[in-house]
Amino acid sequence: MVSSLIPGSLIKILEEEAQKQKTSPEAVLSELLLVLVPDEKKPSVLLDSANTCLVNAEKLGDEGKIIDGYKRVWSAMTLVLKAYSLKKGVEAPRSLEEMWKTVEEIGKELGEDVYAAFYTALAADIASIEKLEYLSHLKTMIKILRGLVGKLVSIL
Repeated sequence: MVSSLIPGSLIKILEEEAQKQKTSPEAVLSELLLVLVPDEKKPSVLLDSANTCLVNAEKLGDEGKIIDGYKRVWSAMTLVLKAYSLKKGVEAPRSLEEMWKTVEEIGKELGEDVYAAFYTALAADIASIEKLEYLSHLKTMIKILRGLVGKLVSIL
């Protein structure tokens, strides 16, 4: 596990930065390390990072850290959108409006499941803010996002 490779003080900084950016430590770390990845491999690396977020979301849920799990679901969606954008050669969405536009484009290729995944990720973000702790919802959200990641792996 990465935590055994990174000193505790750096993990703390990574977690604080994730808090500031309203994302997950996985997303922050992926962004930092992405500079080492050749351009043509960046989309697949980002999808792998999204999948890692979902795996960690599930583990966190099982540990009773459901709010942190929701945050991983949202982070997975942002990584998916960035991966798609990079593959298409456009800038990654930064605002919610840009995210909606990117989802619209992905939806043209993959169908309505993309919208459901995006709405699910939005619900996860809201649930984390509102501190709603429902494991069954988290598990369903993870399942929906995994489906999207799997579809994107096949086209990217």
